[in-house]
Amino acid sequence: MTSNTIKNVALTAATGDVGSVIFKKLTASGLFNVRILSYSGSTSSFPPGTDIVKVDFSSVESLAAALAGQDAVVSAAGNEGLAGQKVLVDAAIAAGVKRFLPSEYGGDLANPNARTIPALRLKVEIEDYLEARSAEPALQGKFTYTYVYTSAFLDWGLDVGLVMNINEAIPQVWGSGDLPFNGVVVDSVGDAVVGVLKNPEQTANRPVYISNAVVTQNKLIQLVGELRLPGKESYKPELAQHHDIEEFVNTAFTNLKAGVGFDSIGMVPFLVRSCYYPAYNNGKYGQDNELLGIKKLSDEELKQFLKEAISKLSTKPTGKH
Repeated sequence: MTSNTIKNVALTAATGDVGSVIFKKLTASGLFNVRILSYSGSTSSFPPGTDIVKVDFSSVESLAAALAGQDAVVSAAGNEGLAGQKVLVDAAIAAGVKRFLPSEYGGDLANPNARTIPALRLKVEIEDYLEARSAEPALQGKFTYTYVYTSAFLDWGLDVGLVMNINEAIPQVWGSGDLPFNGVVVDSVGDAVVGVLKNPEQTANRPVYISNAVVTQNKLIQLVGELRLPGKESYKPELAQHHDIEEFVNTAFTNLKAGVGFDSIGMVPFLVRSCYYPAYNNGKYGQDNELLGIKKLSDEELKQFLKEAISKLSTKPTGKH
């Protein structure tokens, strides 16, 4: 094993929507010894034999002790945990960790317009912090980072209306419905993390860009219509109801000024703009697919994904995201 090989990997937020997939993919690869960092009071359960260390996420000392001997840290923190990642970075450095993957799964923050989006402020801050710390003379070449950029999660985006609110009887689209966007299924995030850790030299100190599909909302509507599912008879592009993106964003800004809309749903308008406007990304999604083992979905595979997603969402309690 060379000095650059990554074998021991610590993972945070391993029971979340993204973290659980990353945990599954890391363990299934057979390439890594995975350690779960868990809150001291957590009652989450994992398969027998899982290496679980209880930590105080506000303490550098507690985290550094748990990270002793680890080659990489993968954060899957949700919105509530993003601000605490700086403590995790400091602990990783103190423990001699070689690679840090922050919870950046989303927009292209290498793009200056994307960095102005309110919903992404904490992600911008952790990137700035990682880049500053890794550039310190004592850490250059010893402590590195990788960001995984995905743009829209097809899974989550179908639920909250970022991609399309699949729960609606009549399809709703942004603008003309012909604005192409990059889509990724959450499973591919796990594959990308495995790919990054398998290729540490090729992925050091840079973002990686993945893609499962570049598609339009009208294309998704067409595919749903072809499924001929009960309740989706109106899923035809010509029947879609159109919504203005800028009006949606302006309303969100008004809400923010009034002190509301700081939750994940309230931030959707800003994410809509970043997903559908070319000025908010650098056009690189998918450039690392081959390196990381990410595959594009065919129309038939995308249709099957939509069928499964509709089935899952139809059994999900309403009003809960």
